[in-house]
Amino acid sequence: MRRTGRRCVAAAVALVAMAVSLLAAVPAHAQTSDPELVIRSIDGTDRAAVETEFLWTGDRAQVPELVVRENGTVVDSSLPVRLDDQRDFGIVLAIDTSGSMEEGNAFQTAIDAATSFVEAKEQSDQIAVVGFGSAVEVFAPLTADESTLVDALGRMGVGGGTPMYDAVQKSVDLFDGTDLVPNIVLLTDGRDEGSTISEDAAVNLLGRSDALLYGLGIDSGDFDPASLERLASATGGSVLTSDDPDALSGFYDDVQERLRQQFSASFESATDAEGAATVTLTIGATSDEGSYTPGSVASTVGQLEPVEIAQEGGISALQSTVFLWVAIGLLVVAVAVAVFAFGMSVIGDKRSLDRVLQPYSDGFVAPDDAGDDRLATSAILQRAVAMTGQLAERRGVLRRIEDMLERANLPLRAAEALFFYIVAAVLLGVIGGLLLGGVIGGIFILILAFAIPPGIVVALAHKRRAAFQTQLPDLLALLASTLRSGYSLMQGVEAAAQEVIEPTRRELQRVVTEARLGMPLEEALHNVSMRMNSRDFEWTVMAIAIQREVGGNLAELLDTVADTMRARDRLRRDINSLTAEGRVSAIVLGILPVAIGFMIYALNPEYIEGLFDETVGWIMVIGAGGLMLGGFVWMYKIIDIEV
Repeated sequence: MRRTGRRCVAAAVALVAMAVSLLAAVPAHAQTSDPELVIRSIDGTDRAAVETEFLWTGDRAQVPELVVRENGTVVDSSLPVRLDDQRDFGIVLAIDTSGSMEEGNAFQTAIDAATSFVEAKEQSDQIAVVGFGSAVEVFAPLTADESTLVDALGRMGVGGGTPMYDAVQKSVDLFDGTDLVPNIVLLTDGRDEGSTISEDAAVNLLGRSDALLYGLGIDSGDFDPASLERLASATGGSVLTSDDPDALSGFYDDVQERLRQQFSASFESATDAEGAATVTLTIGATSDEGSYTPGSVASTVGQLEPVEIAQEGGISALQSTVFLWVAIGLLVVAVAVAVFAFGMSVIGDKRSLDRVLQPYSDGFVAPDDAGDDRLATSAILQRAVAMTGQLAERRGVLRRIEDMLERANLPLRAAEALFFYIVAAVLLGVIGGLLLGGVIGGIFILILAFAIPPGIVVALAHKRRAAFQTQLPDLLALLASTLRSGYSLMQGVEAAAQEVIEPTRRELQRVVTEARLGMPLEEALHNVSMRMNSRDFEWTVMAIAIQREVGGNLAELLDTVADTMRARDRLRRDINSLTAEGRVSAIVLGILPVAIGFMIYALNPEYIEGLFDETVGWIMVIGAGGLMLGGFVWMYKIIDIEV
């Protein structure tokens, strides 16, 4: 008796062990072994034939046992038929092409399994191939051609993140304008990364499209089955997962079988109510319930509370907490700078040239020991500025910066300007890298930060020089008048300094101050021509120097020079008028391609993104940019006529 008991126990243990081993060998399924009945849609446009589409995962022999109830009352219905006998199926194979798919040869196994799925499809099935990695790309649109699909699968490669929700959006878009039964088979080994839409938005898109989603998951270290199951459960689909990529072939076979488990049945509505009607389908002990409004089509799959699908694209770093604190810090700095600027406008700028020249023009004034016009007030900043100035002076850069600031009339110390210029440029480059989410963006902002300030200084100097050139003939005529009145040249310069306007007034005041300090008048005037980079004034100074050596009527000489300058200025203006069309053409032709590119990107990003996804596209962009630059320079040389 004991032996019999022991044998029974041993047999039971063996059976349990065998069952456990078999369960361990079977891939994990998200669904239970119980059959499922899911109503996909109810078409109530014709009350005499309300058509119901449903999914049944149980024994097909039980399908004829379908019982239909409307508002709790059993109604006569037609014999259920397979949905693919009435309508063609559309299937999107969305395959994860992220870098993690290279592990364990998962990607190639997935491609082989998908290829077998394509070869086993029904003749009327239309399949599309979508890959999502660095970007979401449609490798093949919906087509029934097996060779096209196999070729598309062979062209897929790995790399990038996992924009799974964007892949769902792209898959749903492929069914727009078709009468196909929408199905999506989504394979991934990770969690969503880099999508521009949220999970709720993806679920809403699936619900509105009436698509059935099957999720295939490779259980890797970064795999998130929860999000995949939420997508599938919202559509009435299912999820199959395993940590073995070799199970993918069986997964695709399972999906192929489930695609044929969709049925359709119709019944005559017995309700006279205008409101919503409830439909209950029952097969055996399994049932599902949905509602529809007579005269309309209702999708009962993925029905959710309304969720606003916000545009979540753009720069991801802008949506982070780090950016919030950076923005707050920049706001504080901006407010401080605004307060400082307002205070300086009220109390005056102690660094102005008039204040610097005041001790020499109005007599000795005791210095204000309390004031300090240096930007760097702390010891650390002063030391850093000093080191920057020494290094720039060794390189010969400091003198050029002083000349640039002097020509632009910017009351800044060269060493301080250089130090804060470098610090600000580097800081903007780092912030730009954080905002644009990459090193390339940071380098781009850094280049702009280094290029823009010198450009502004050059523009200010050019504007000041142009104003000086315009005032120069009148200045010479005024000097000639003072000489005819009996003034000496020095007295004439002092008198003219009181009558003319900026920037000529400031330069003449500086000439007077330097002459009072002992500098020869010709040398002081020559310094003006160097600061203003004026060849006309340089010739004037040379004429004055020659006249003072050999004698002659200086007033007549200055009148002649002034008349010559007026004639040249008149000719220059005529040339500018005649070449205006060429300048405008160069500007328009230079801006138009860039502006059209940005407009296309704003209206239809997918249309232009292909240009930047391929190497050939980048070559074309760089080549076109080079040709545009060459054409712009060529047109500029044509219209640049020196007078």
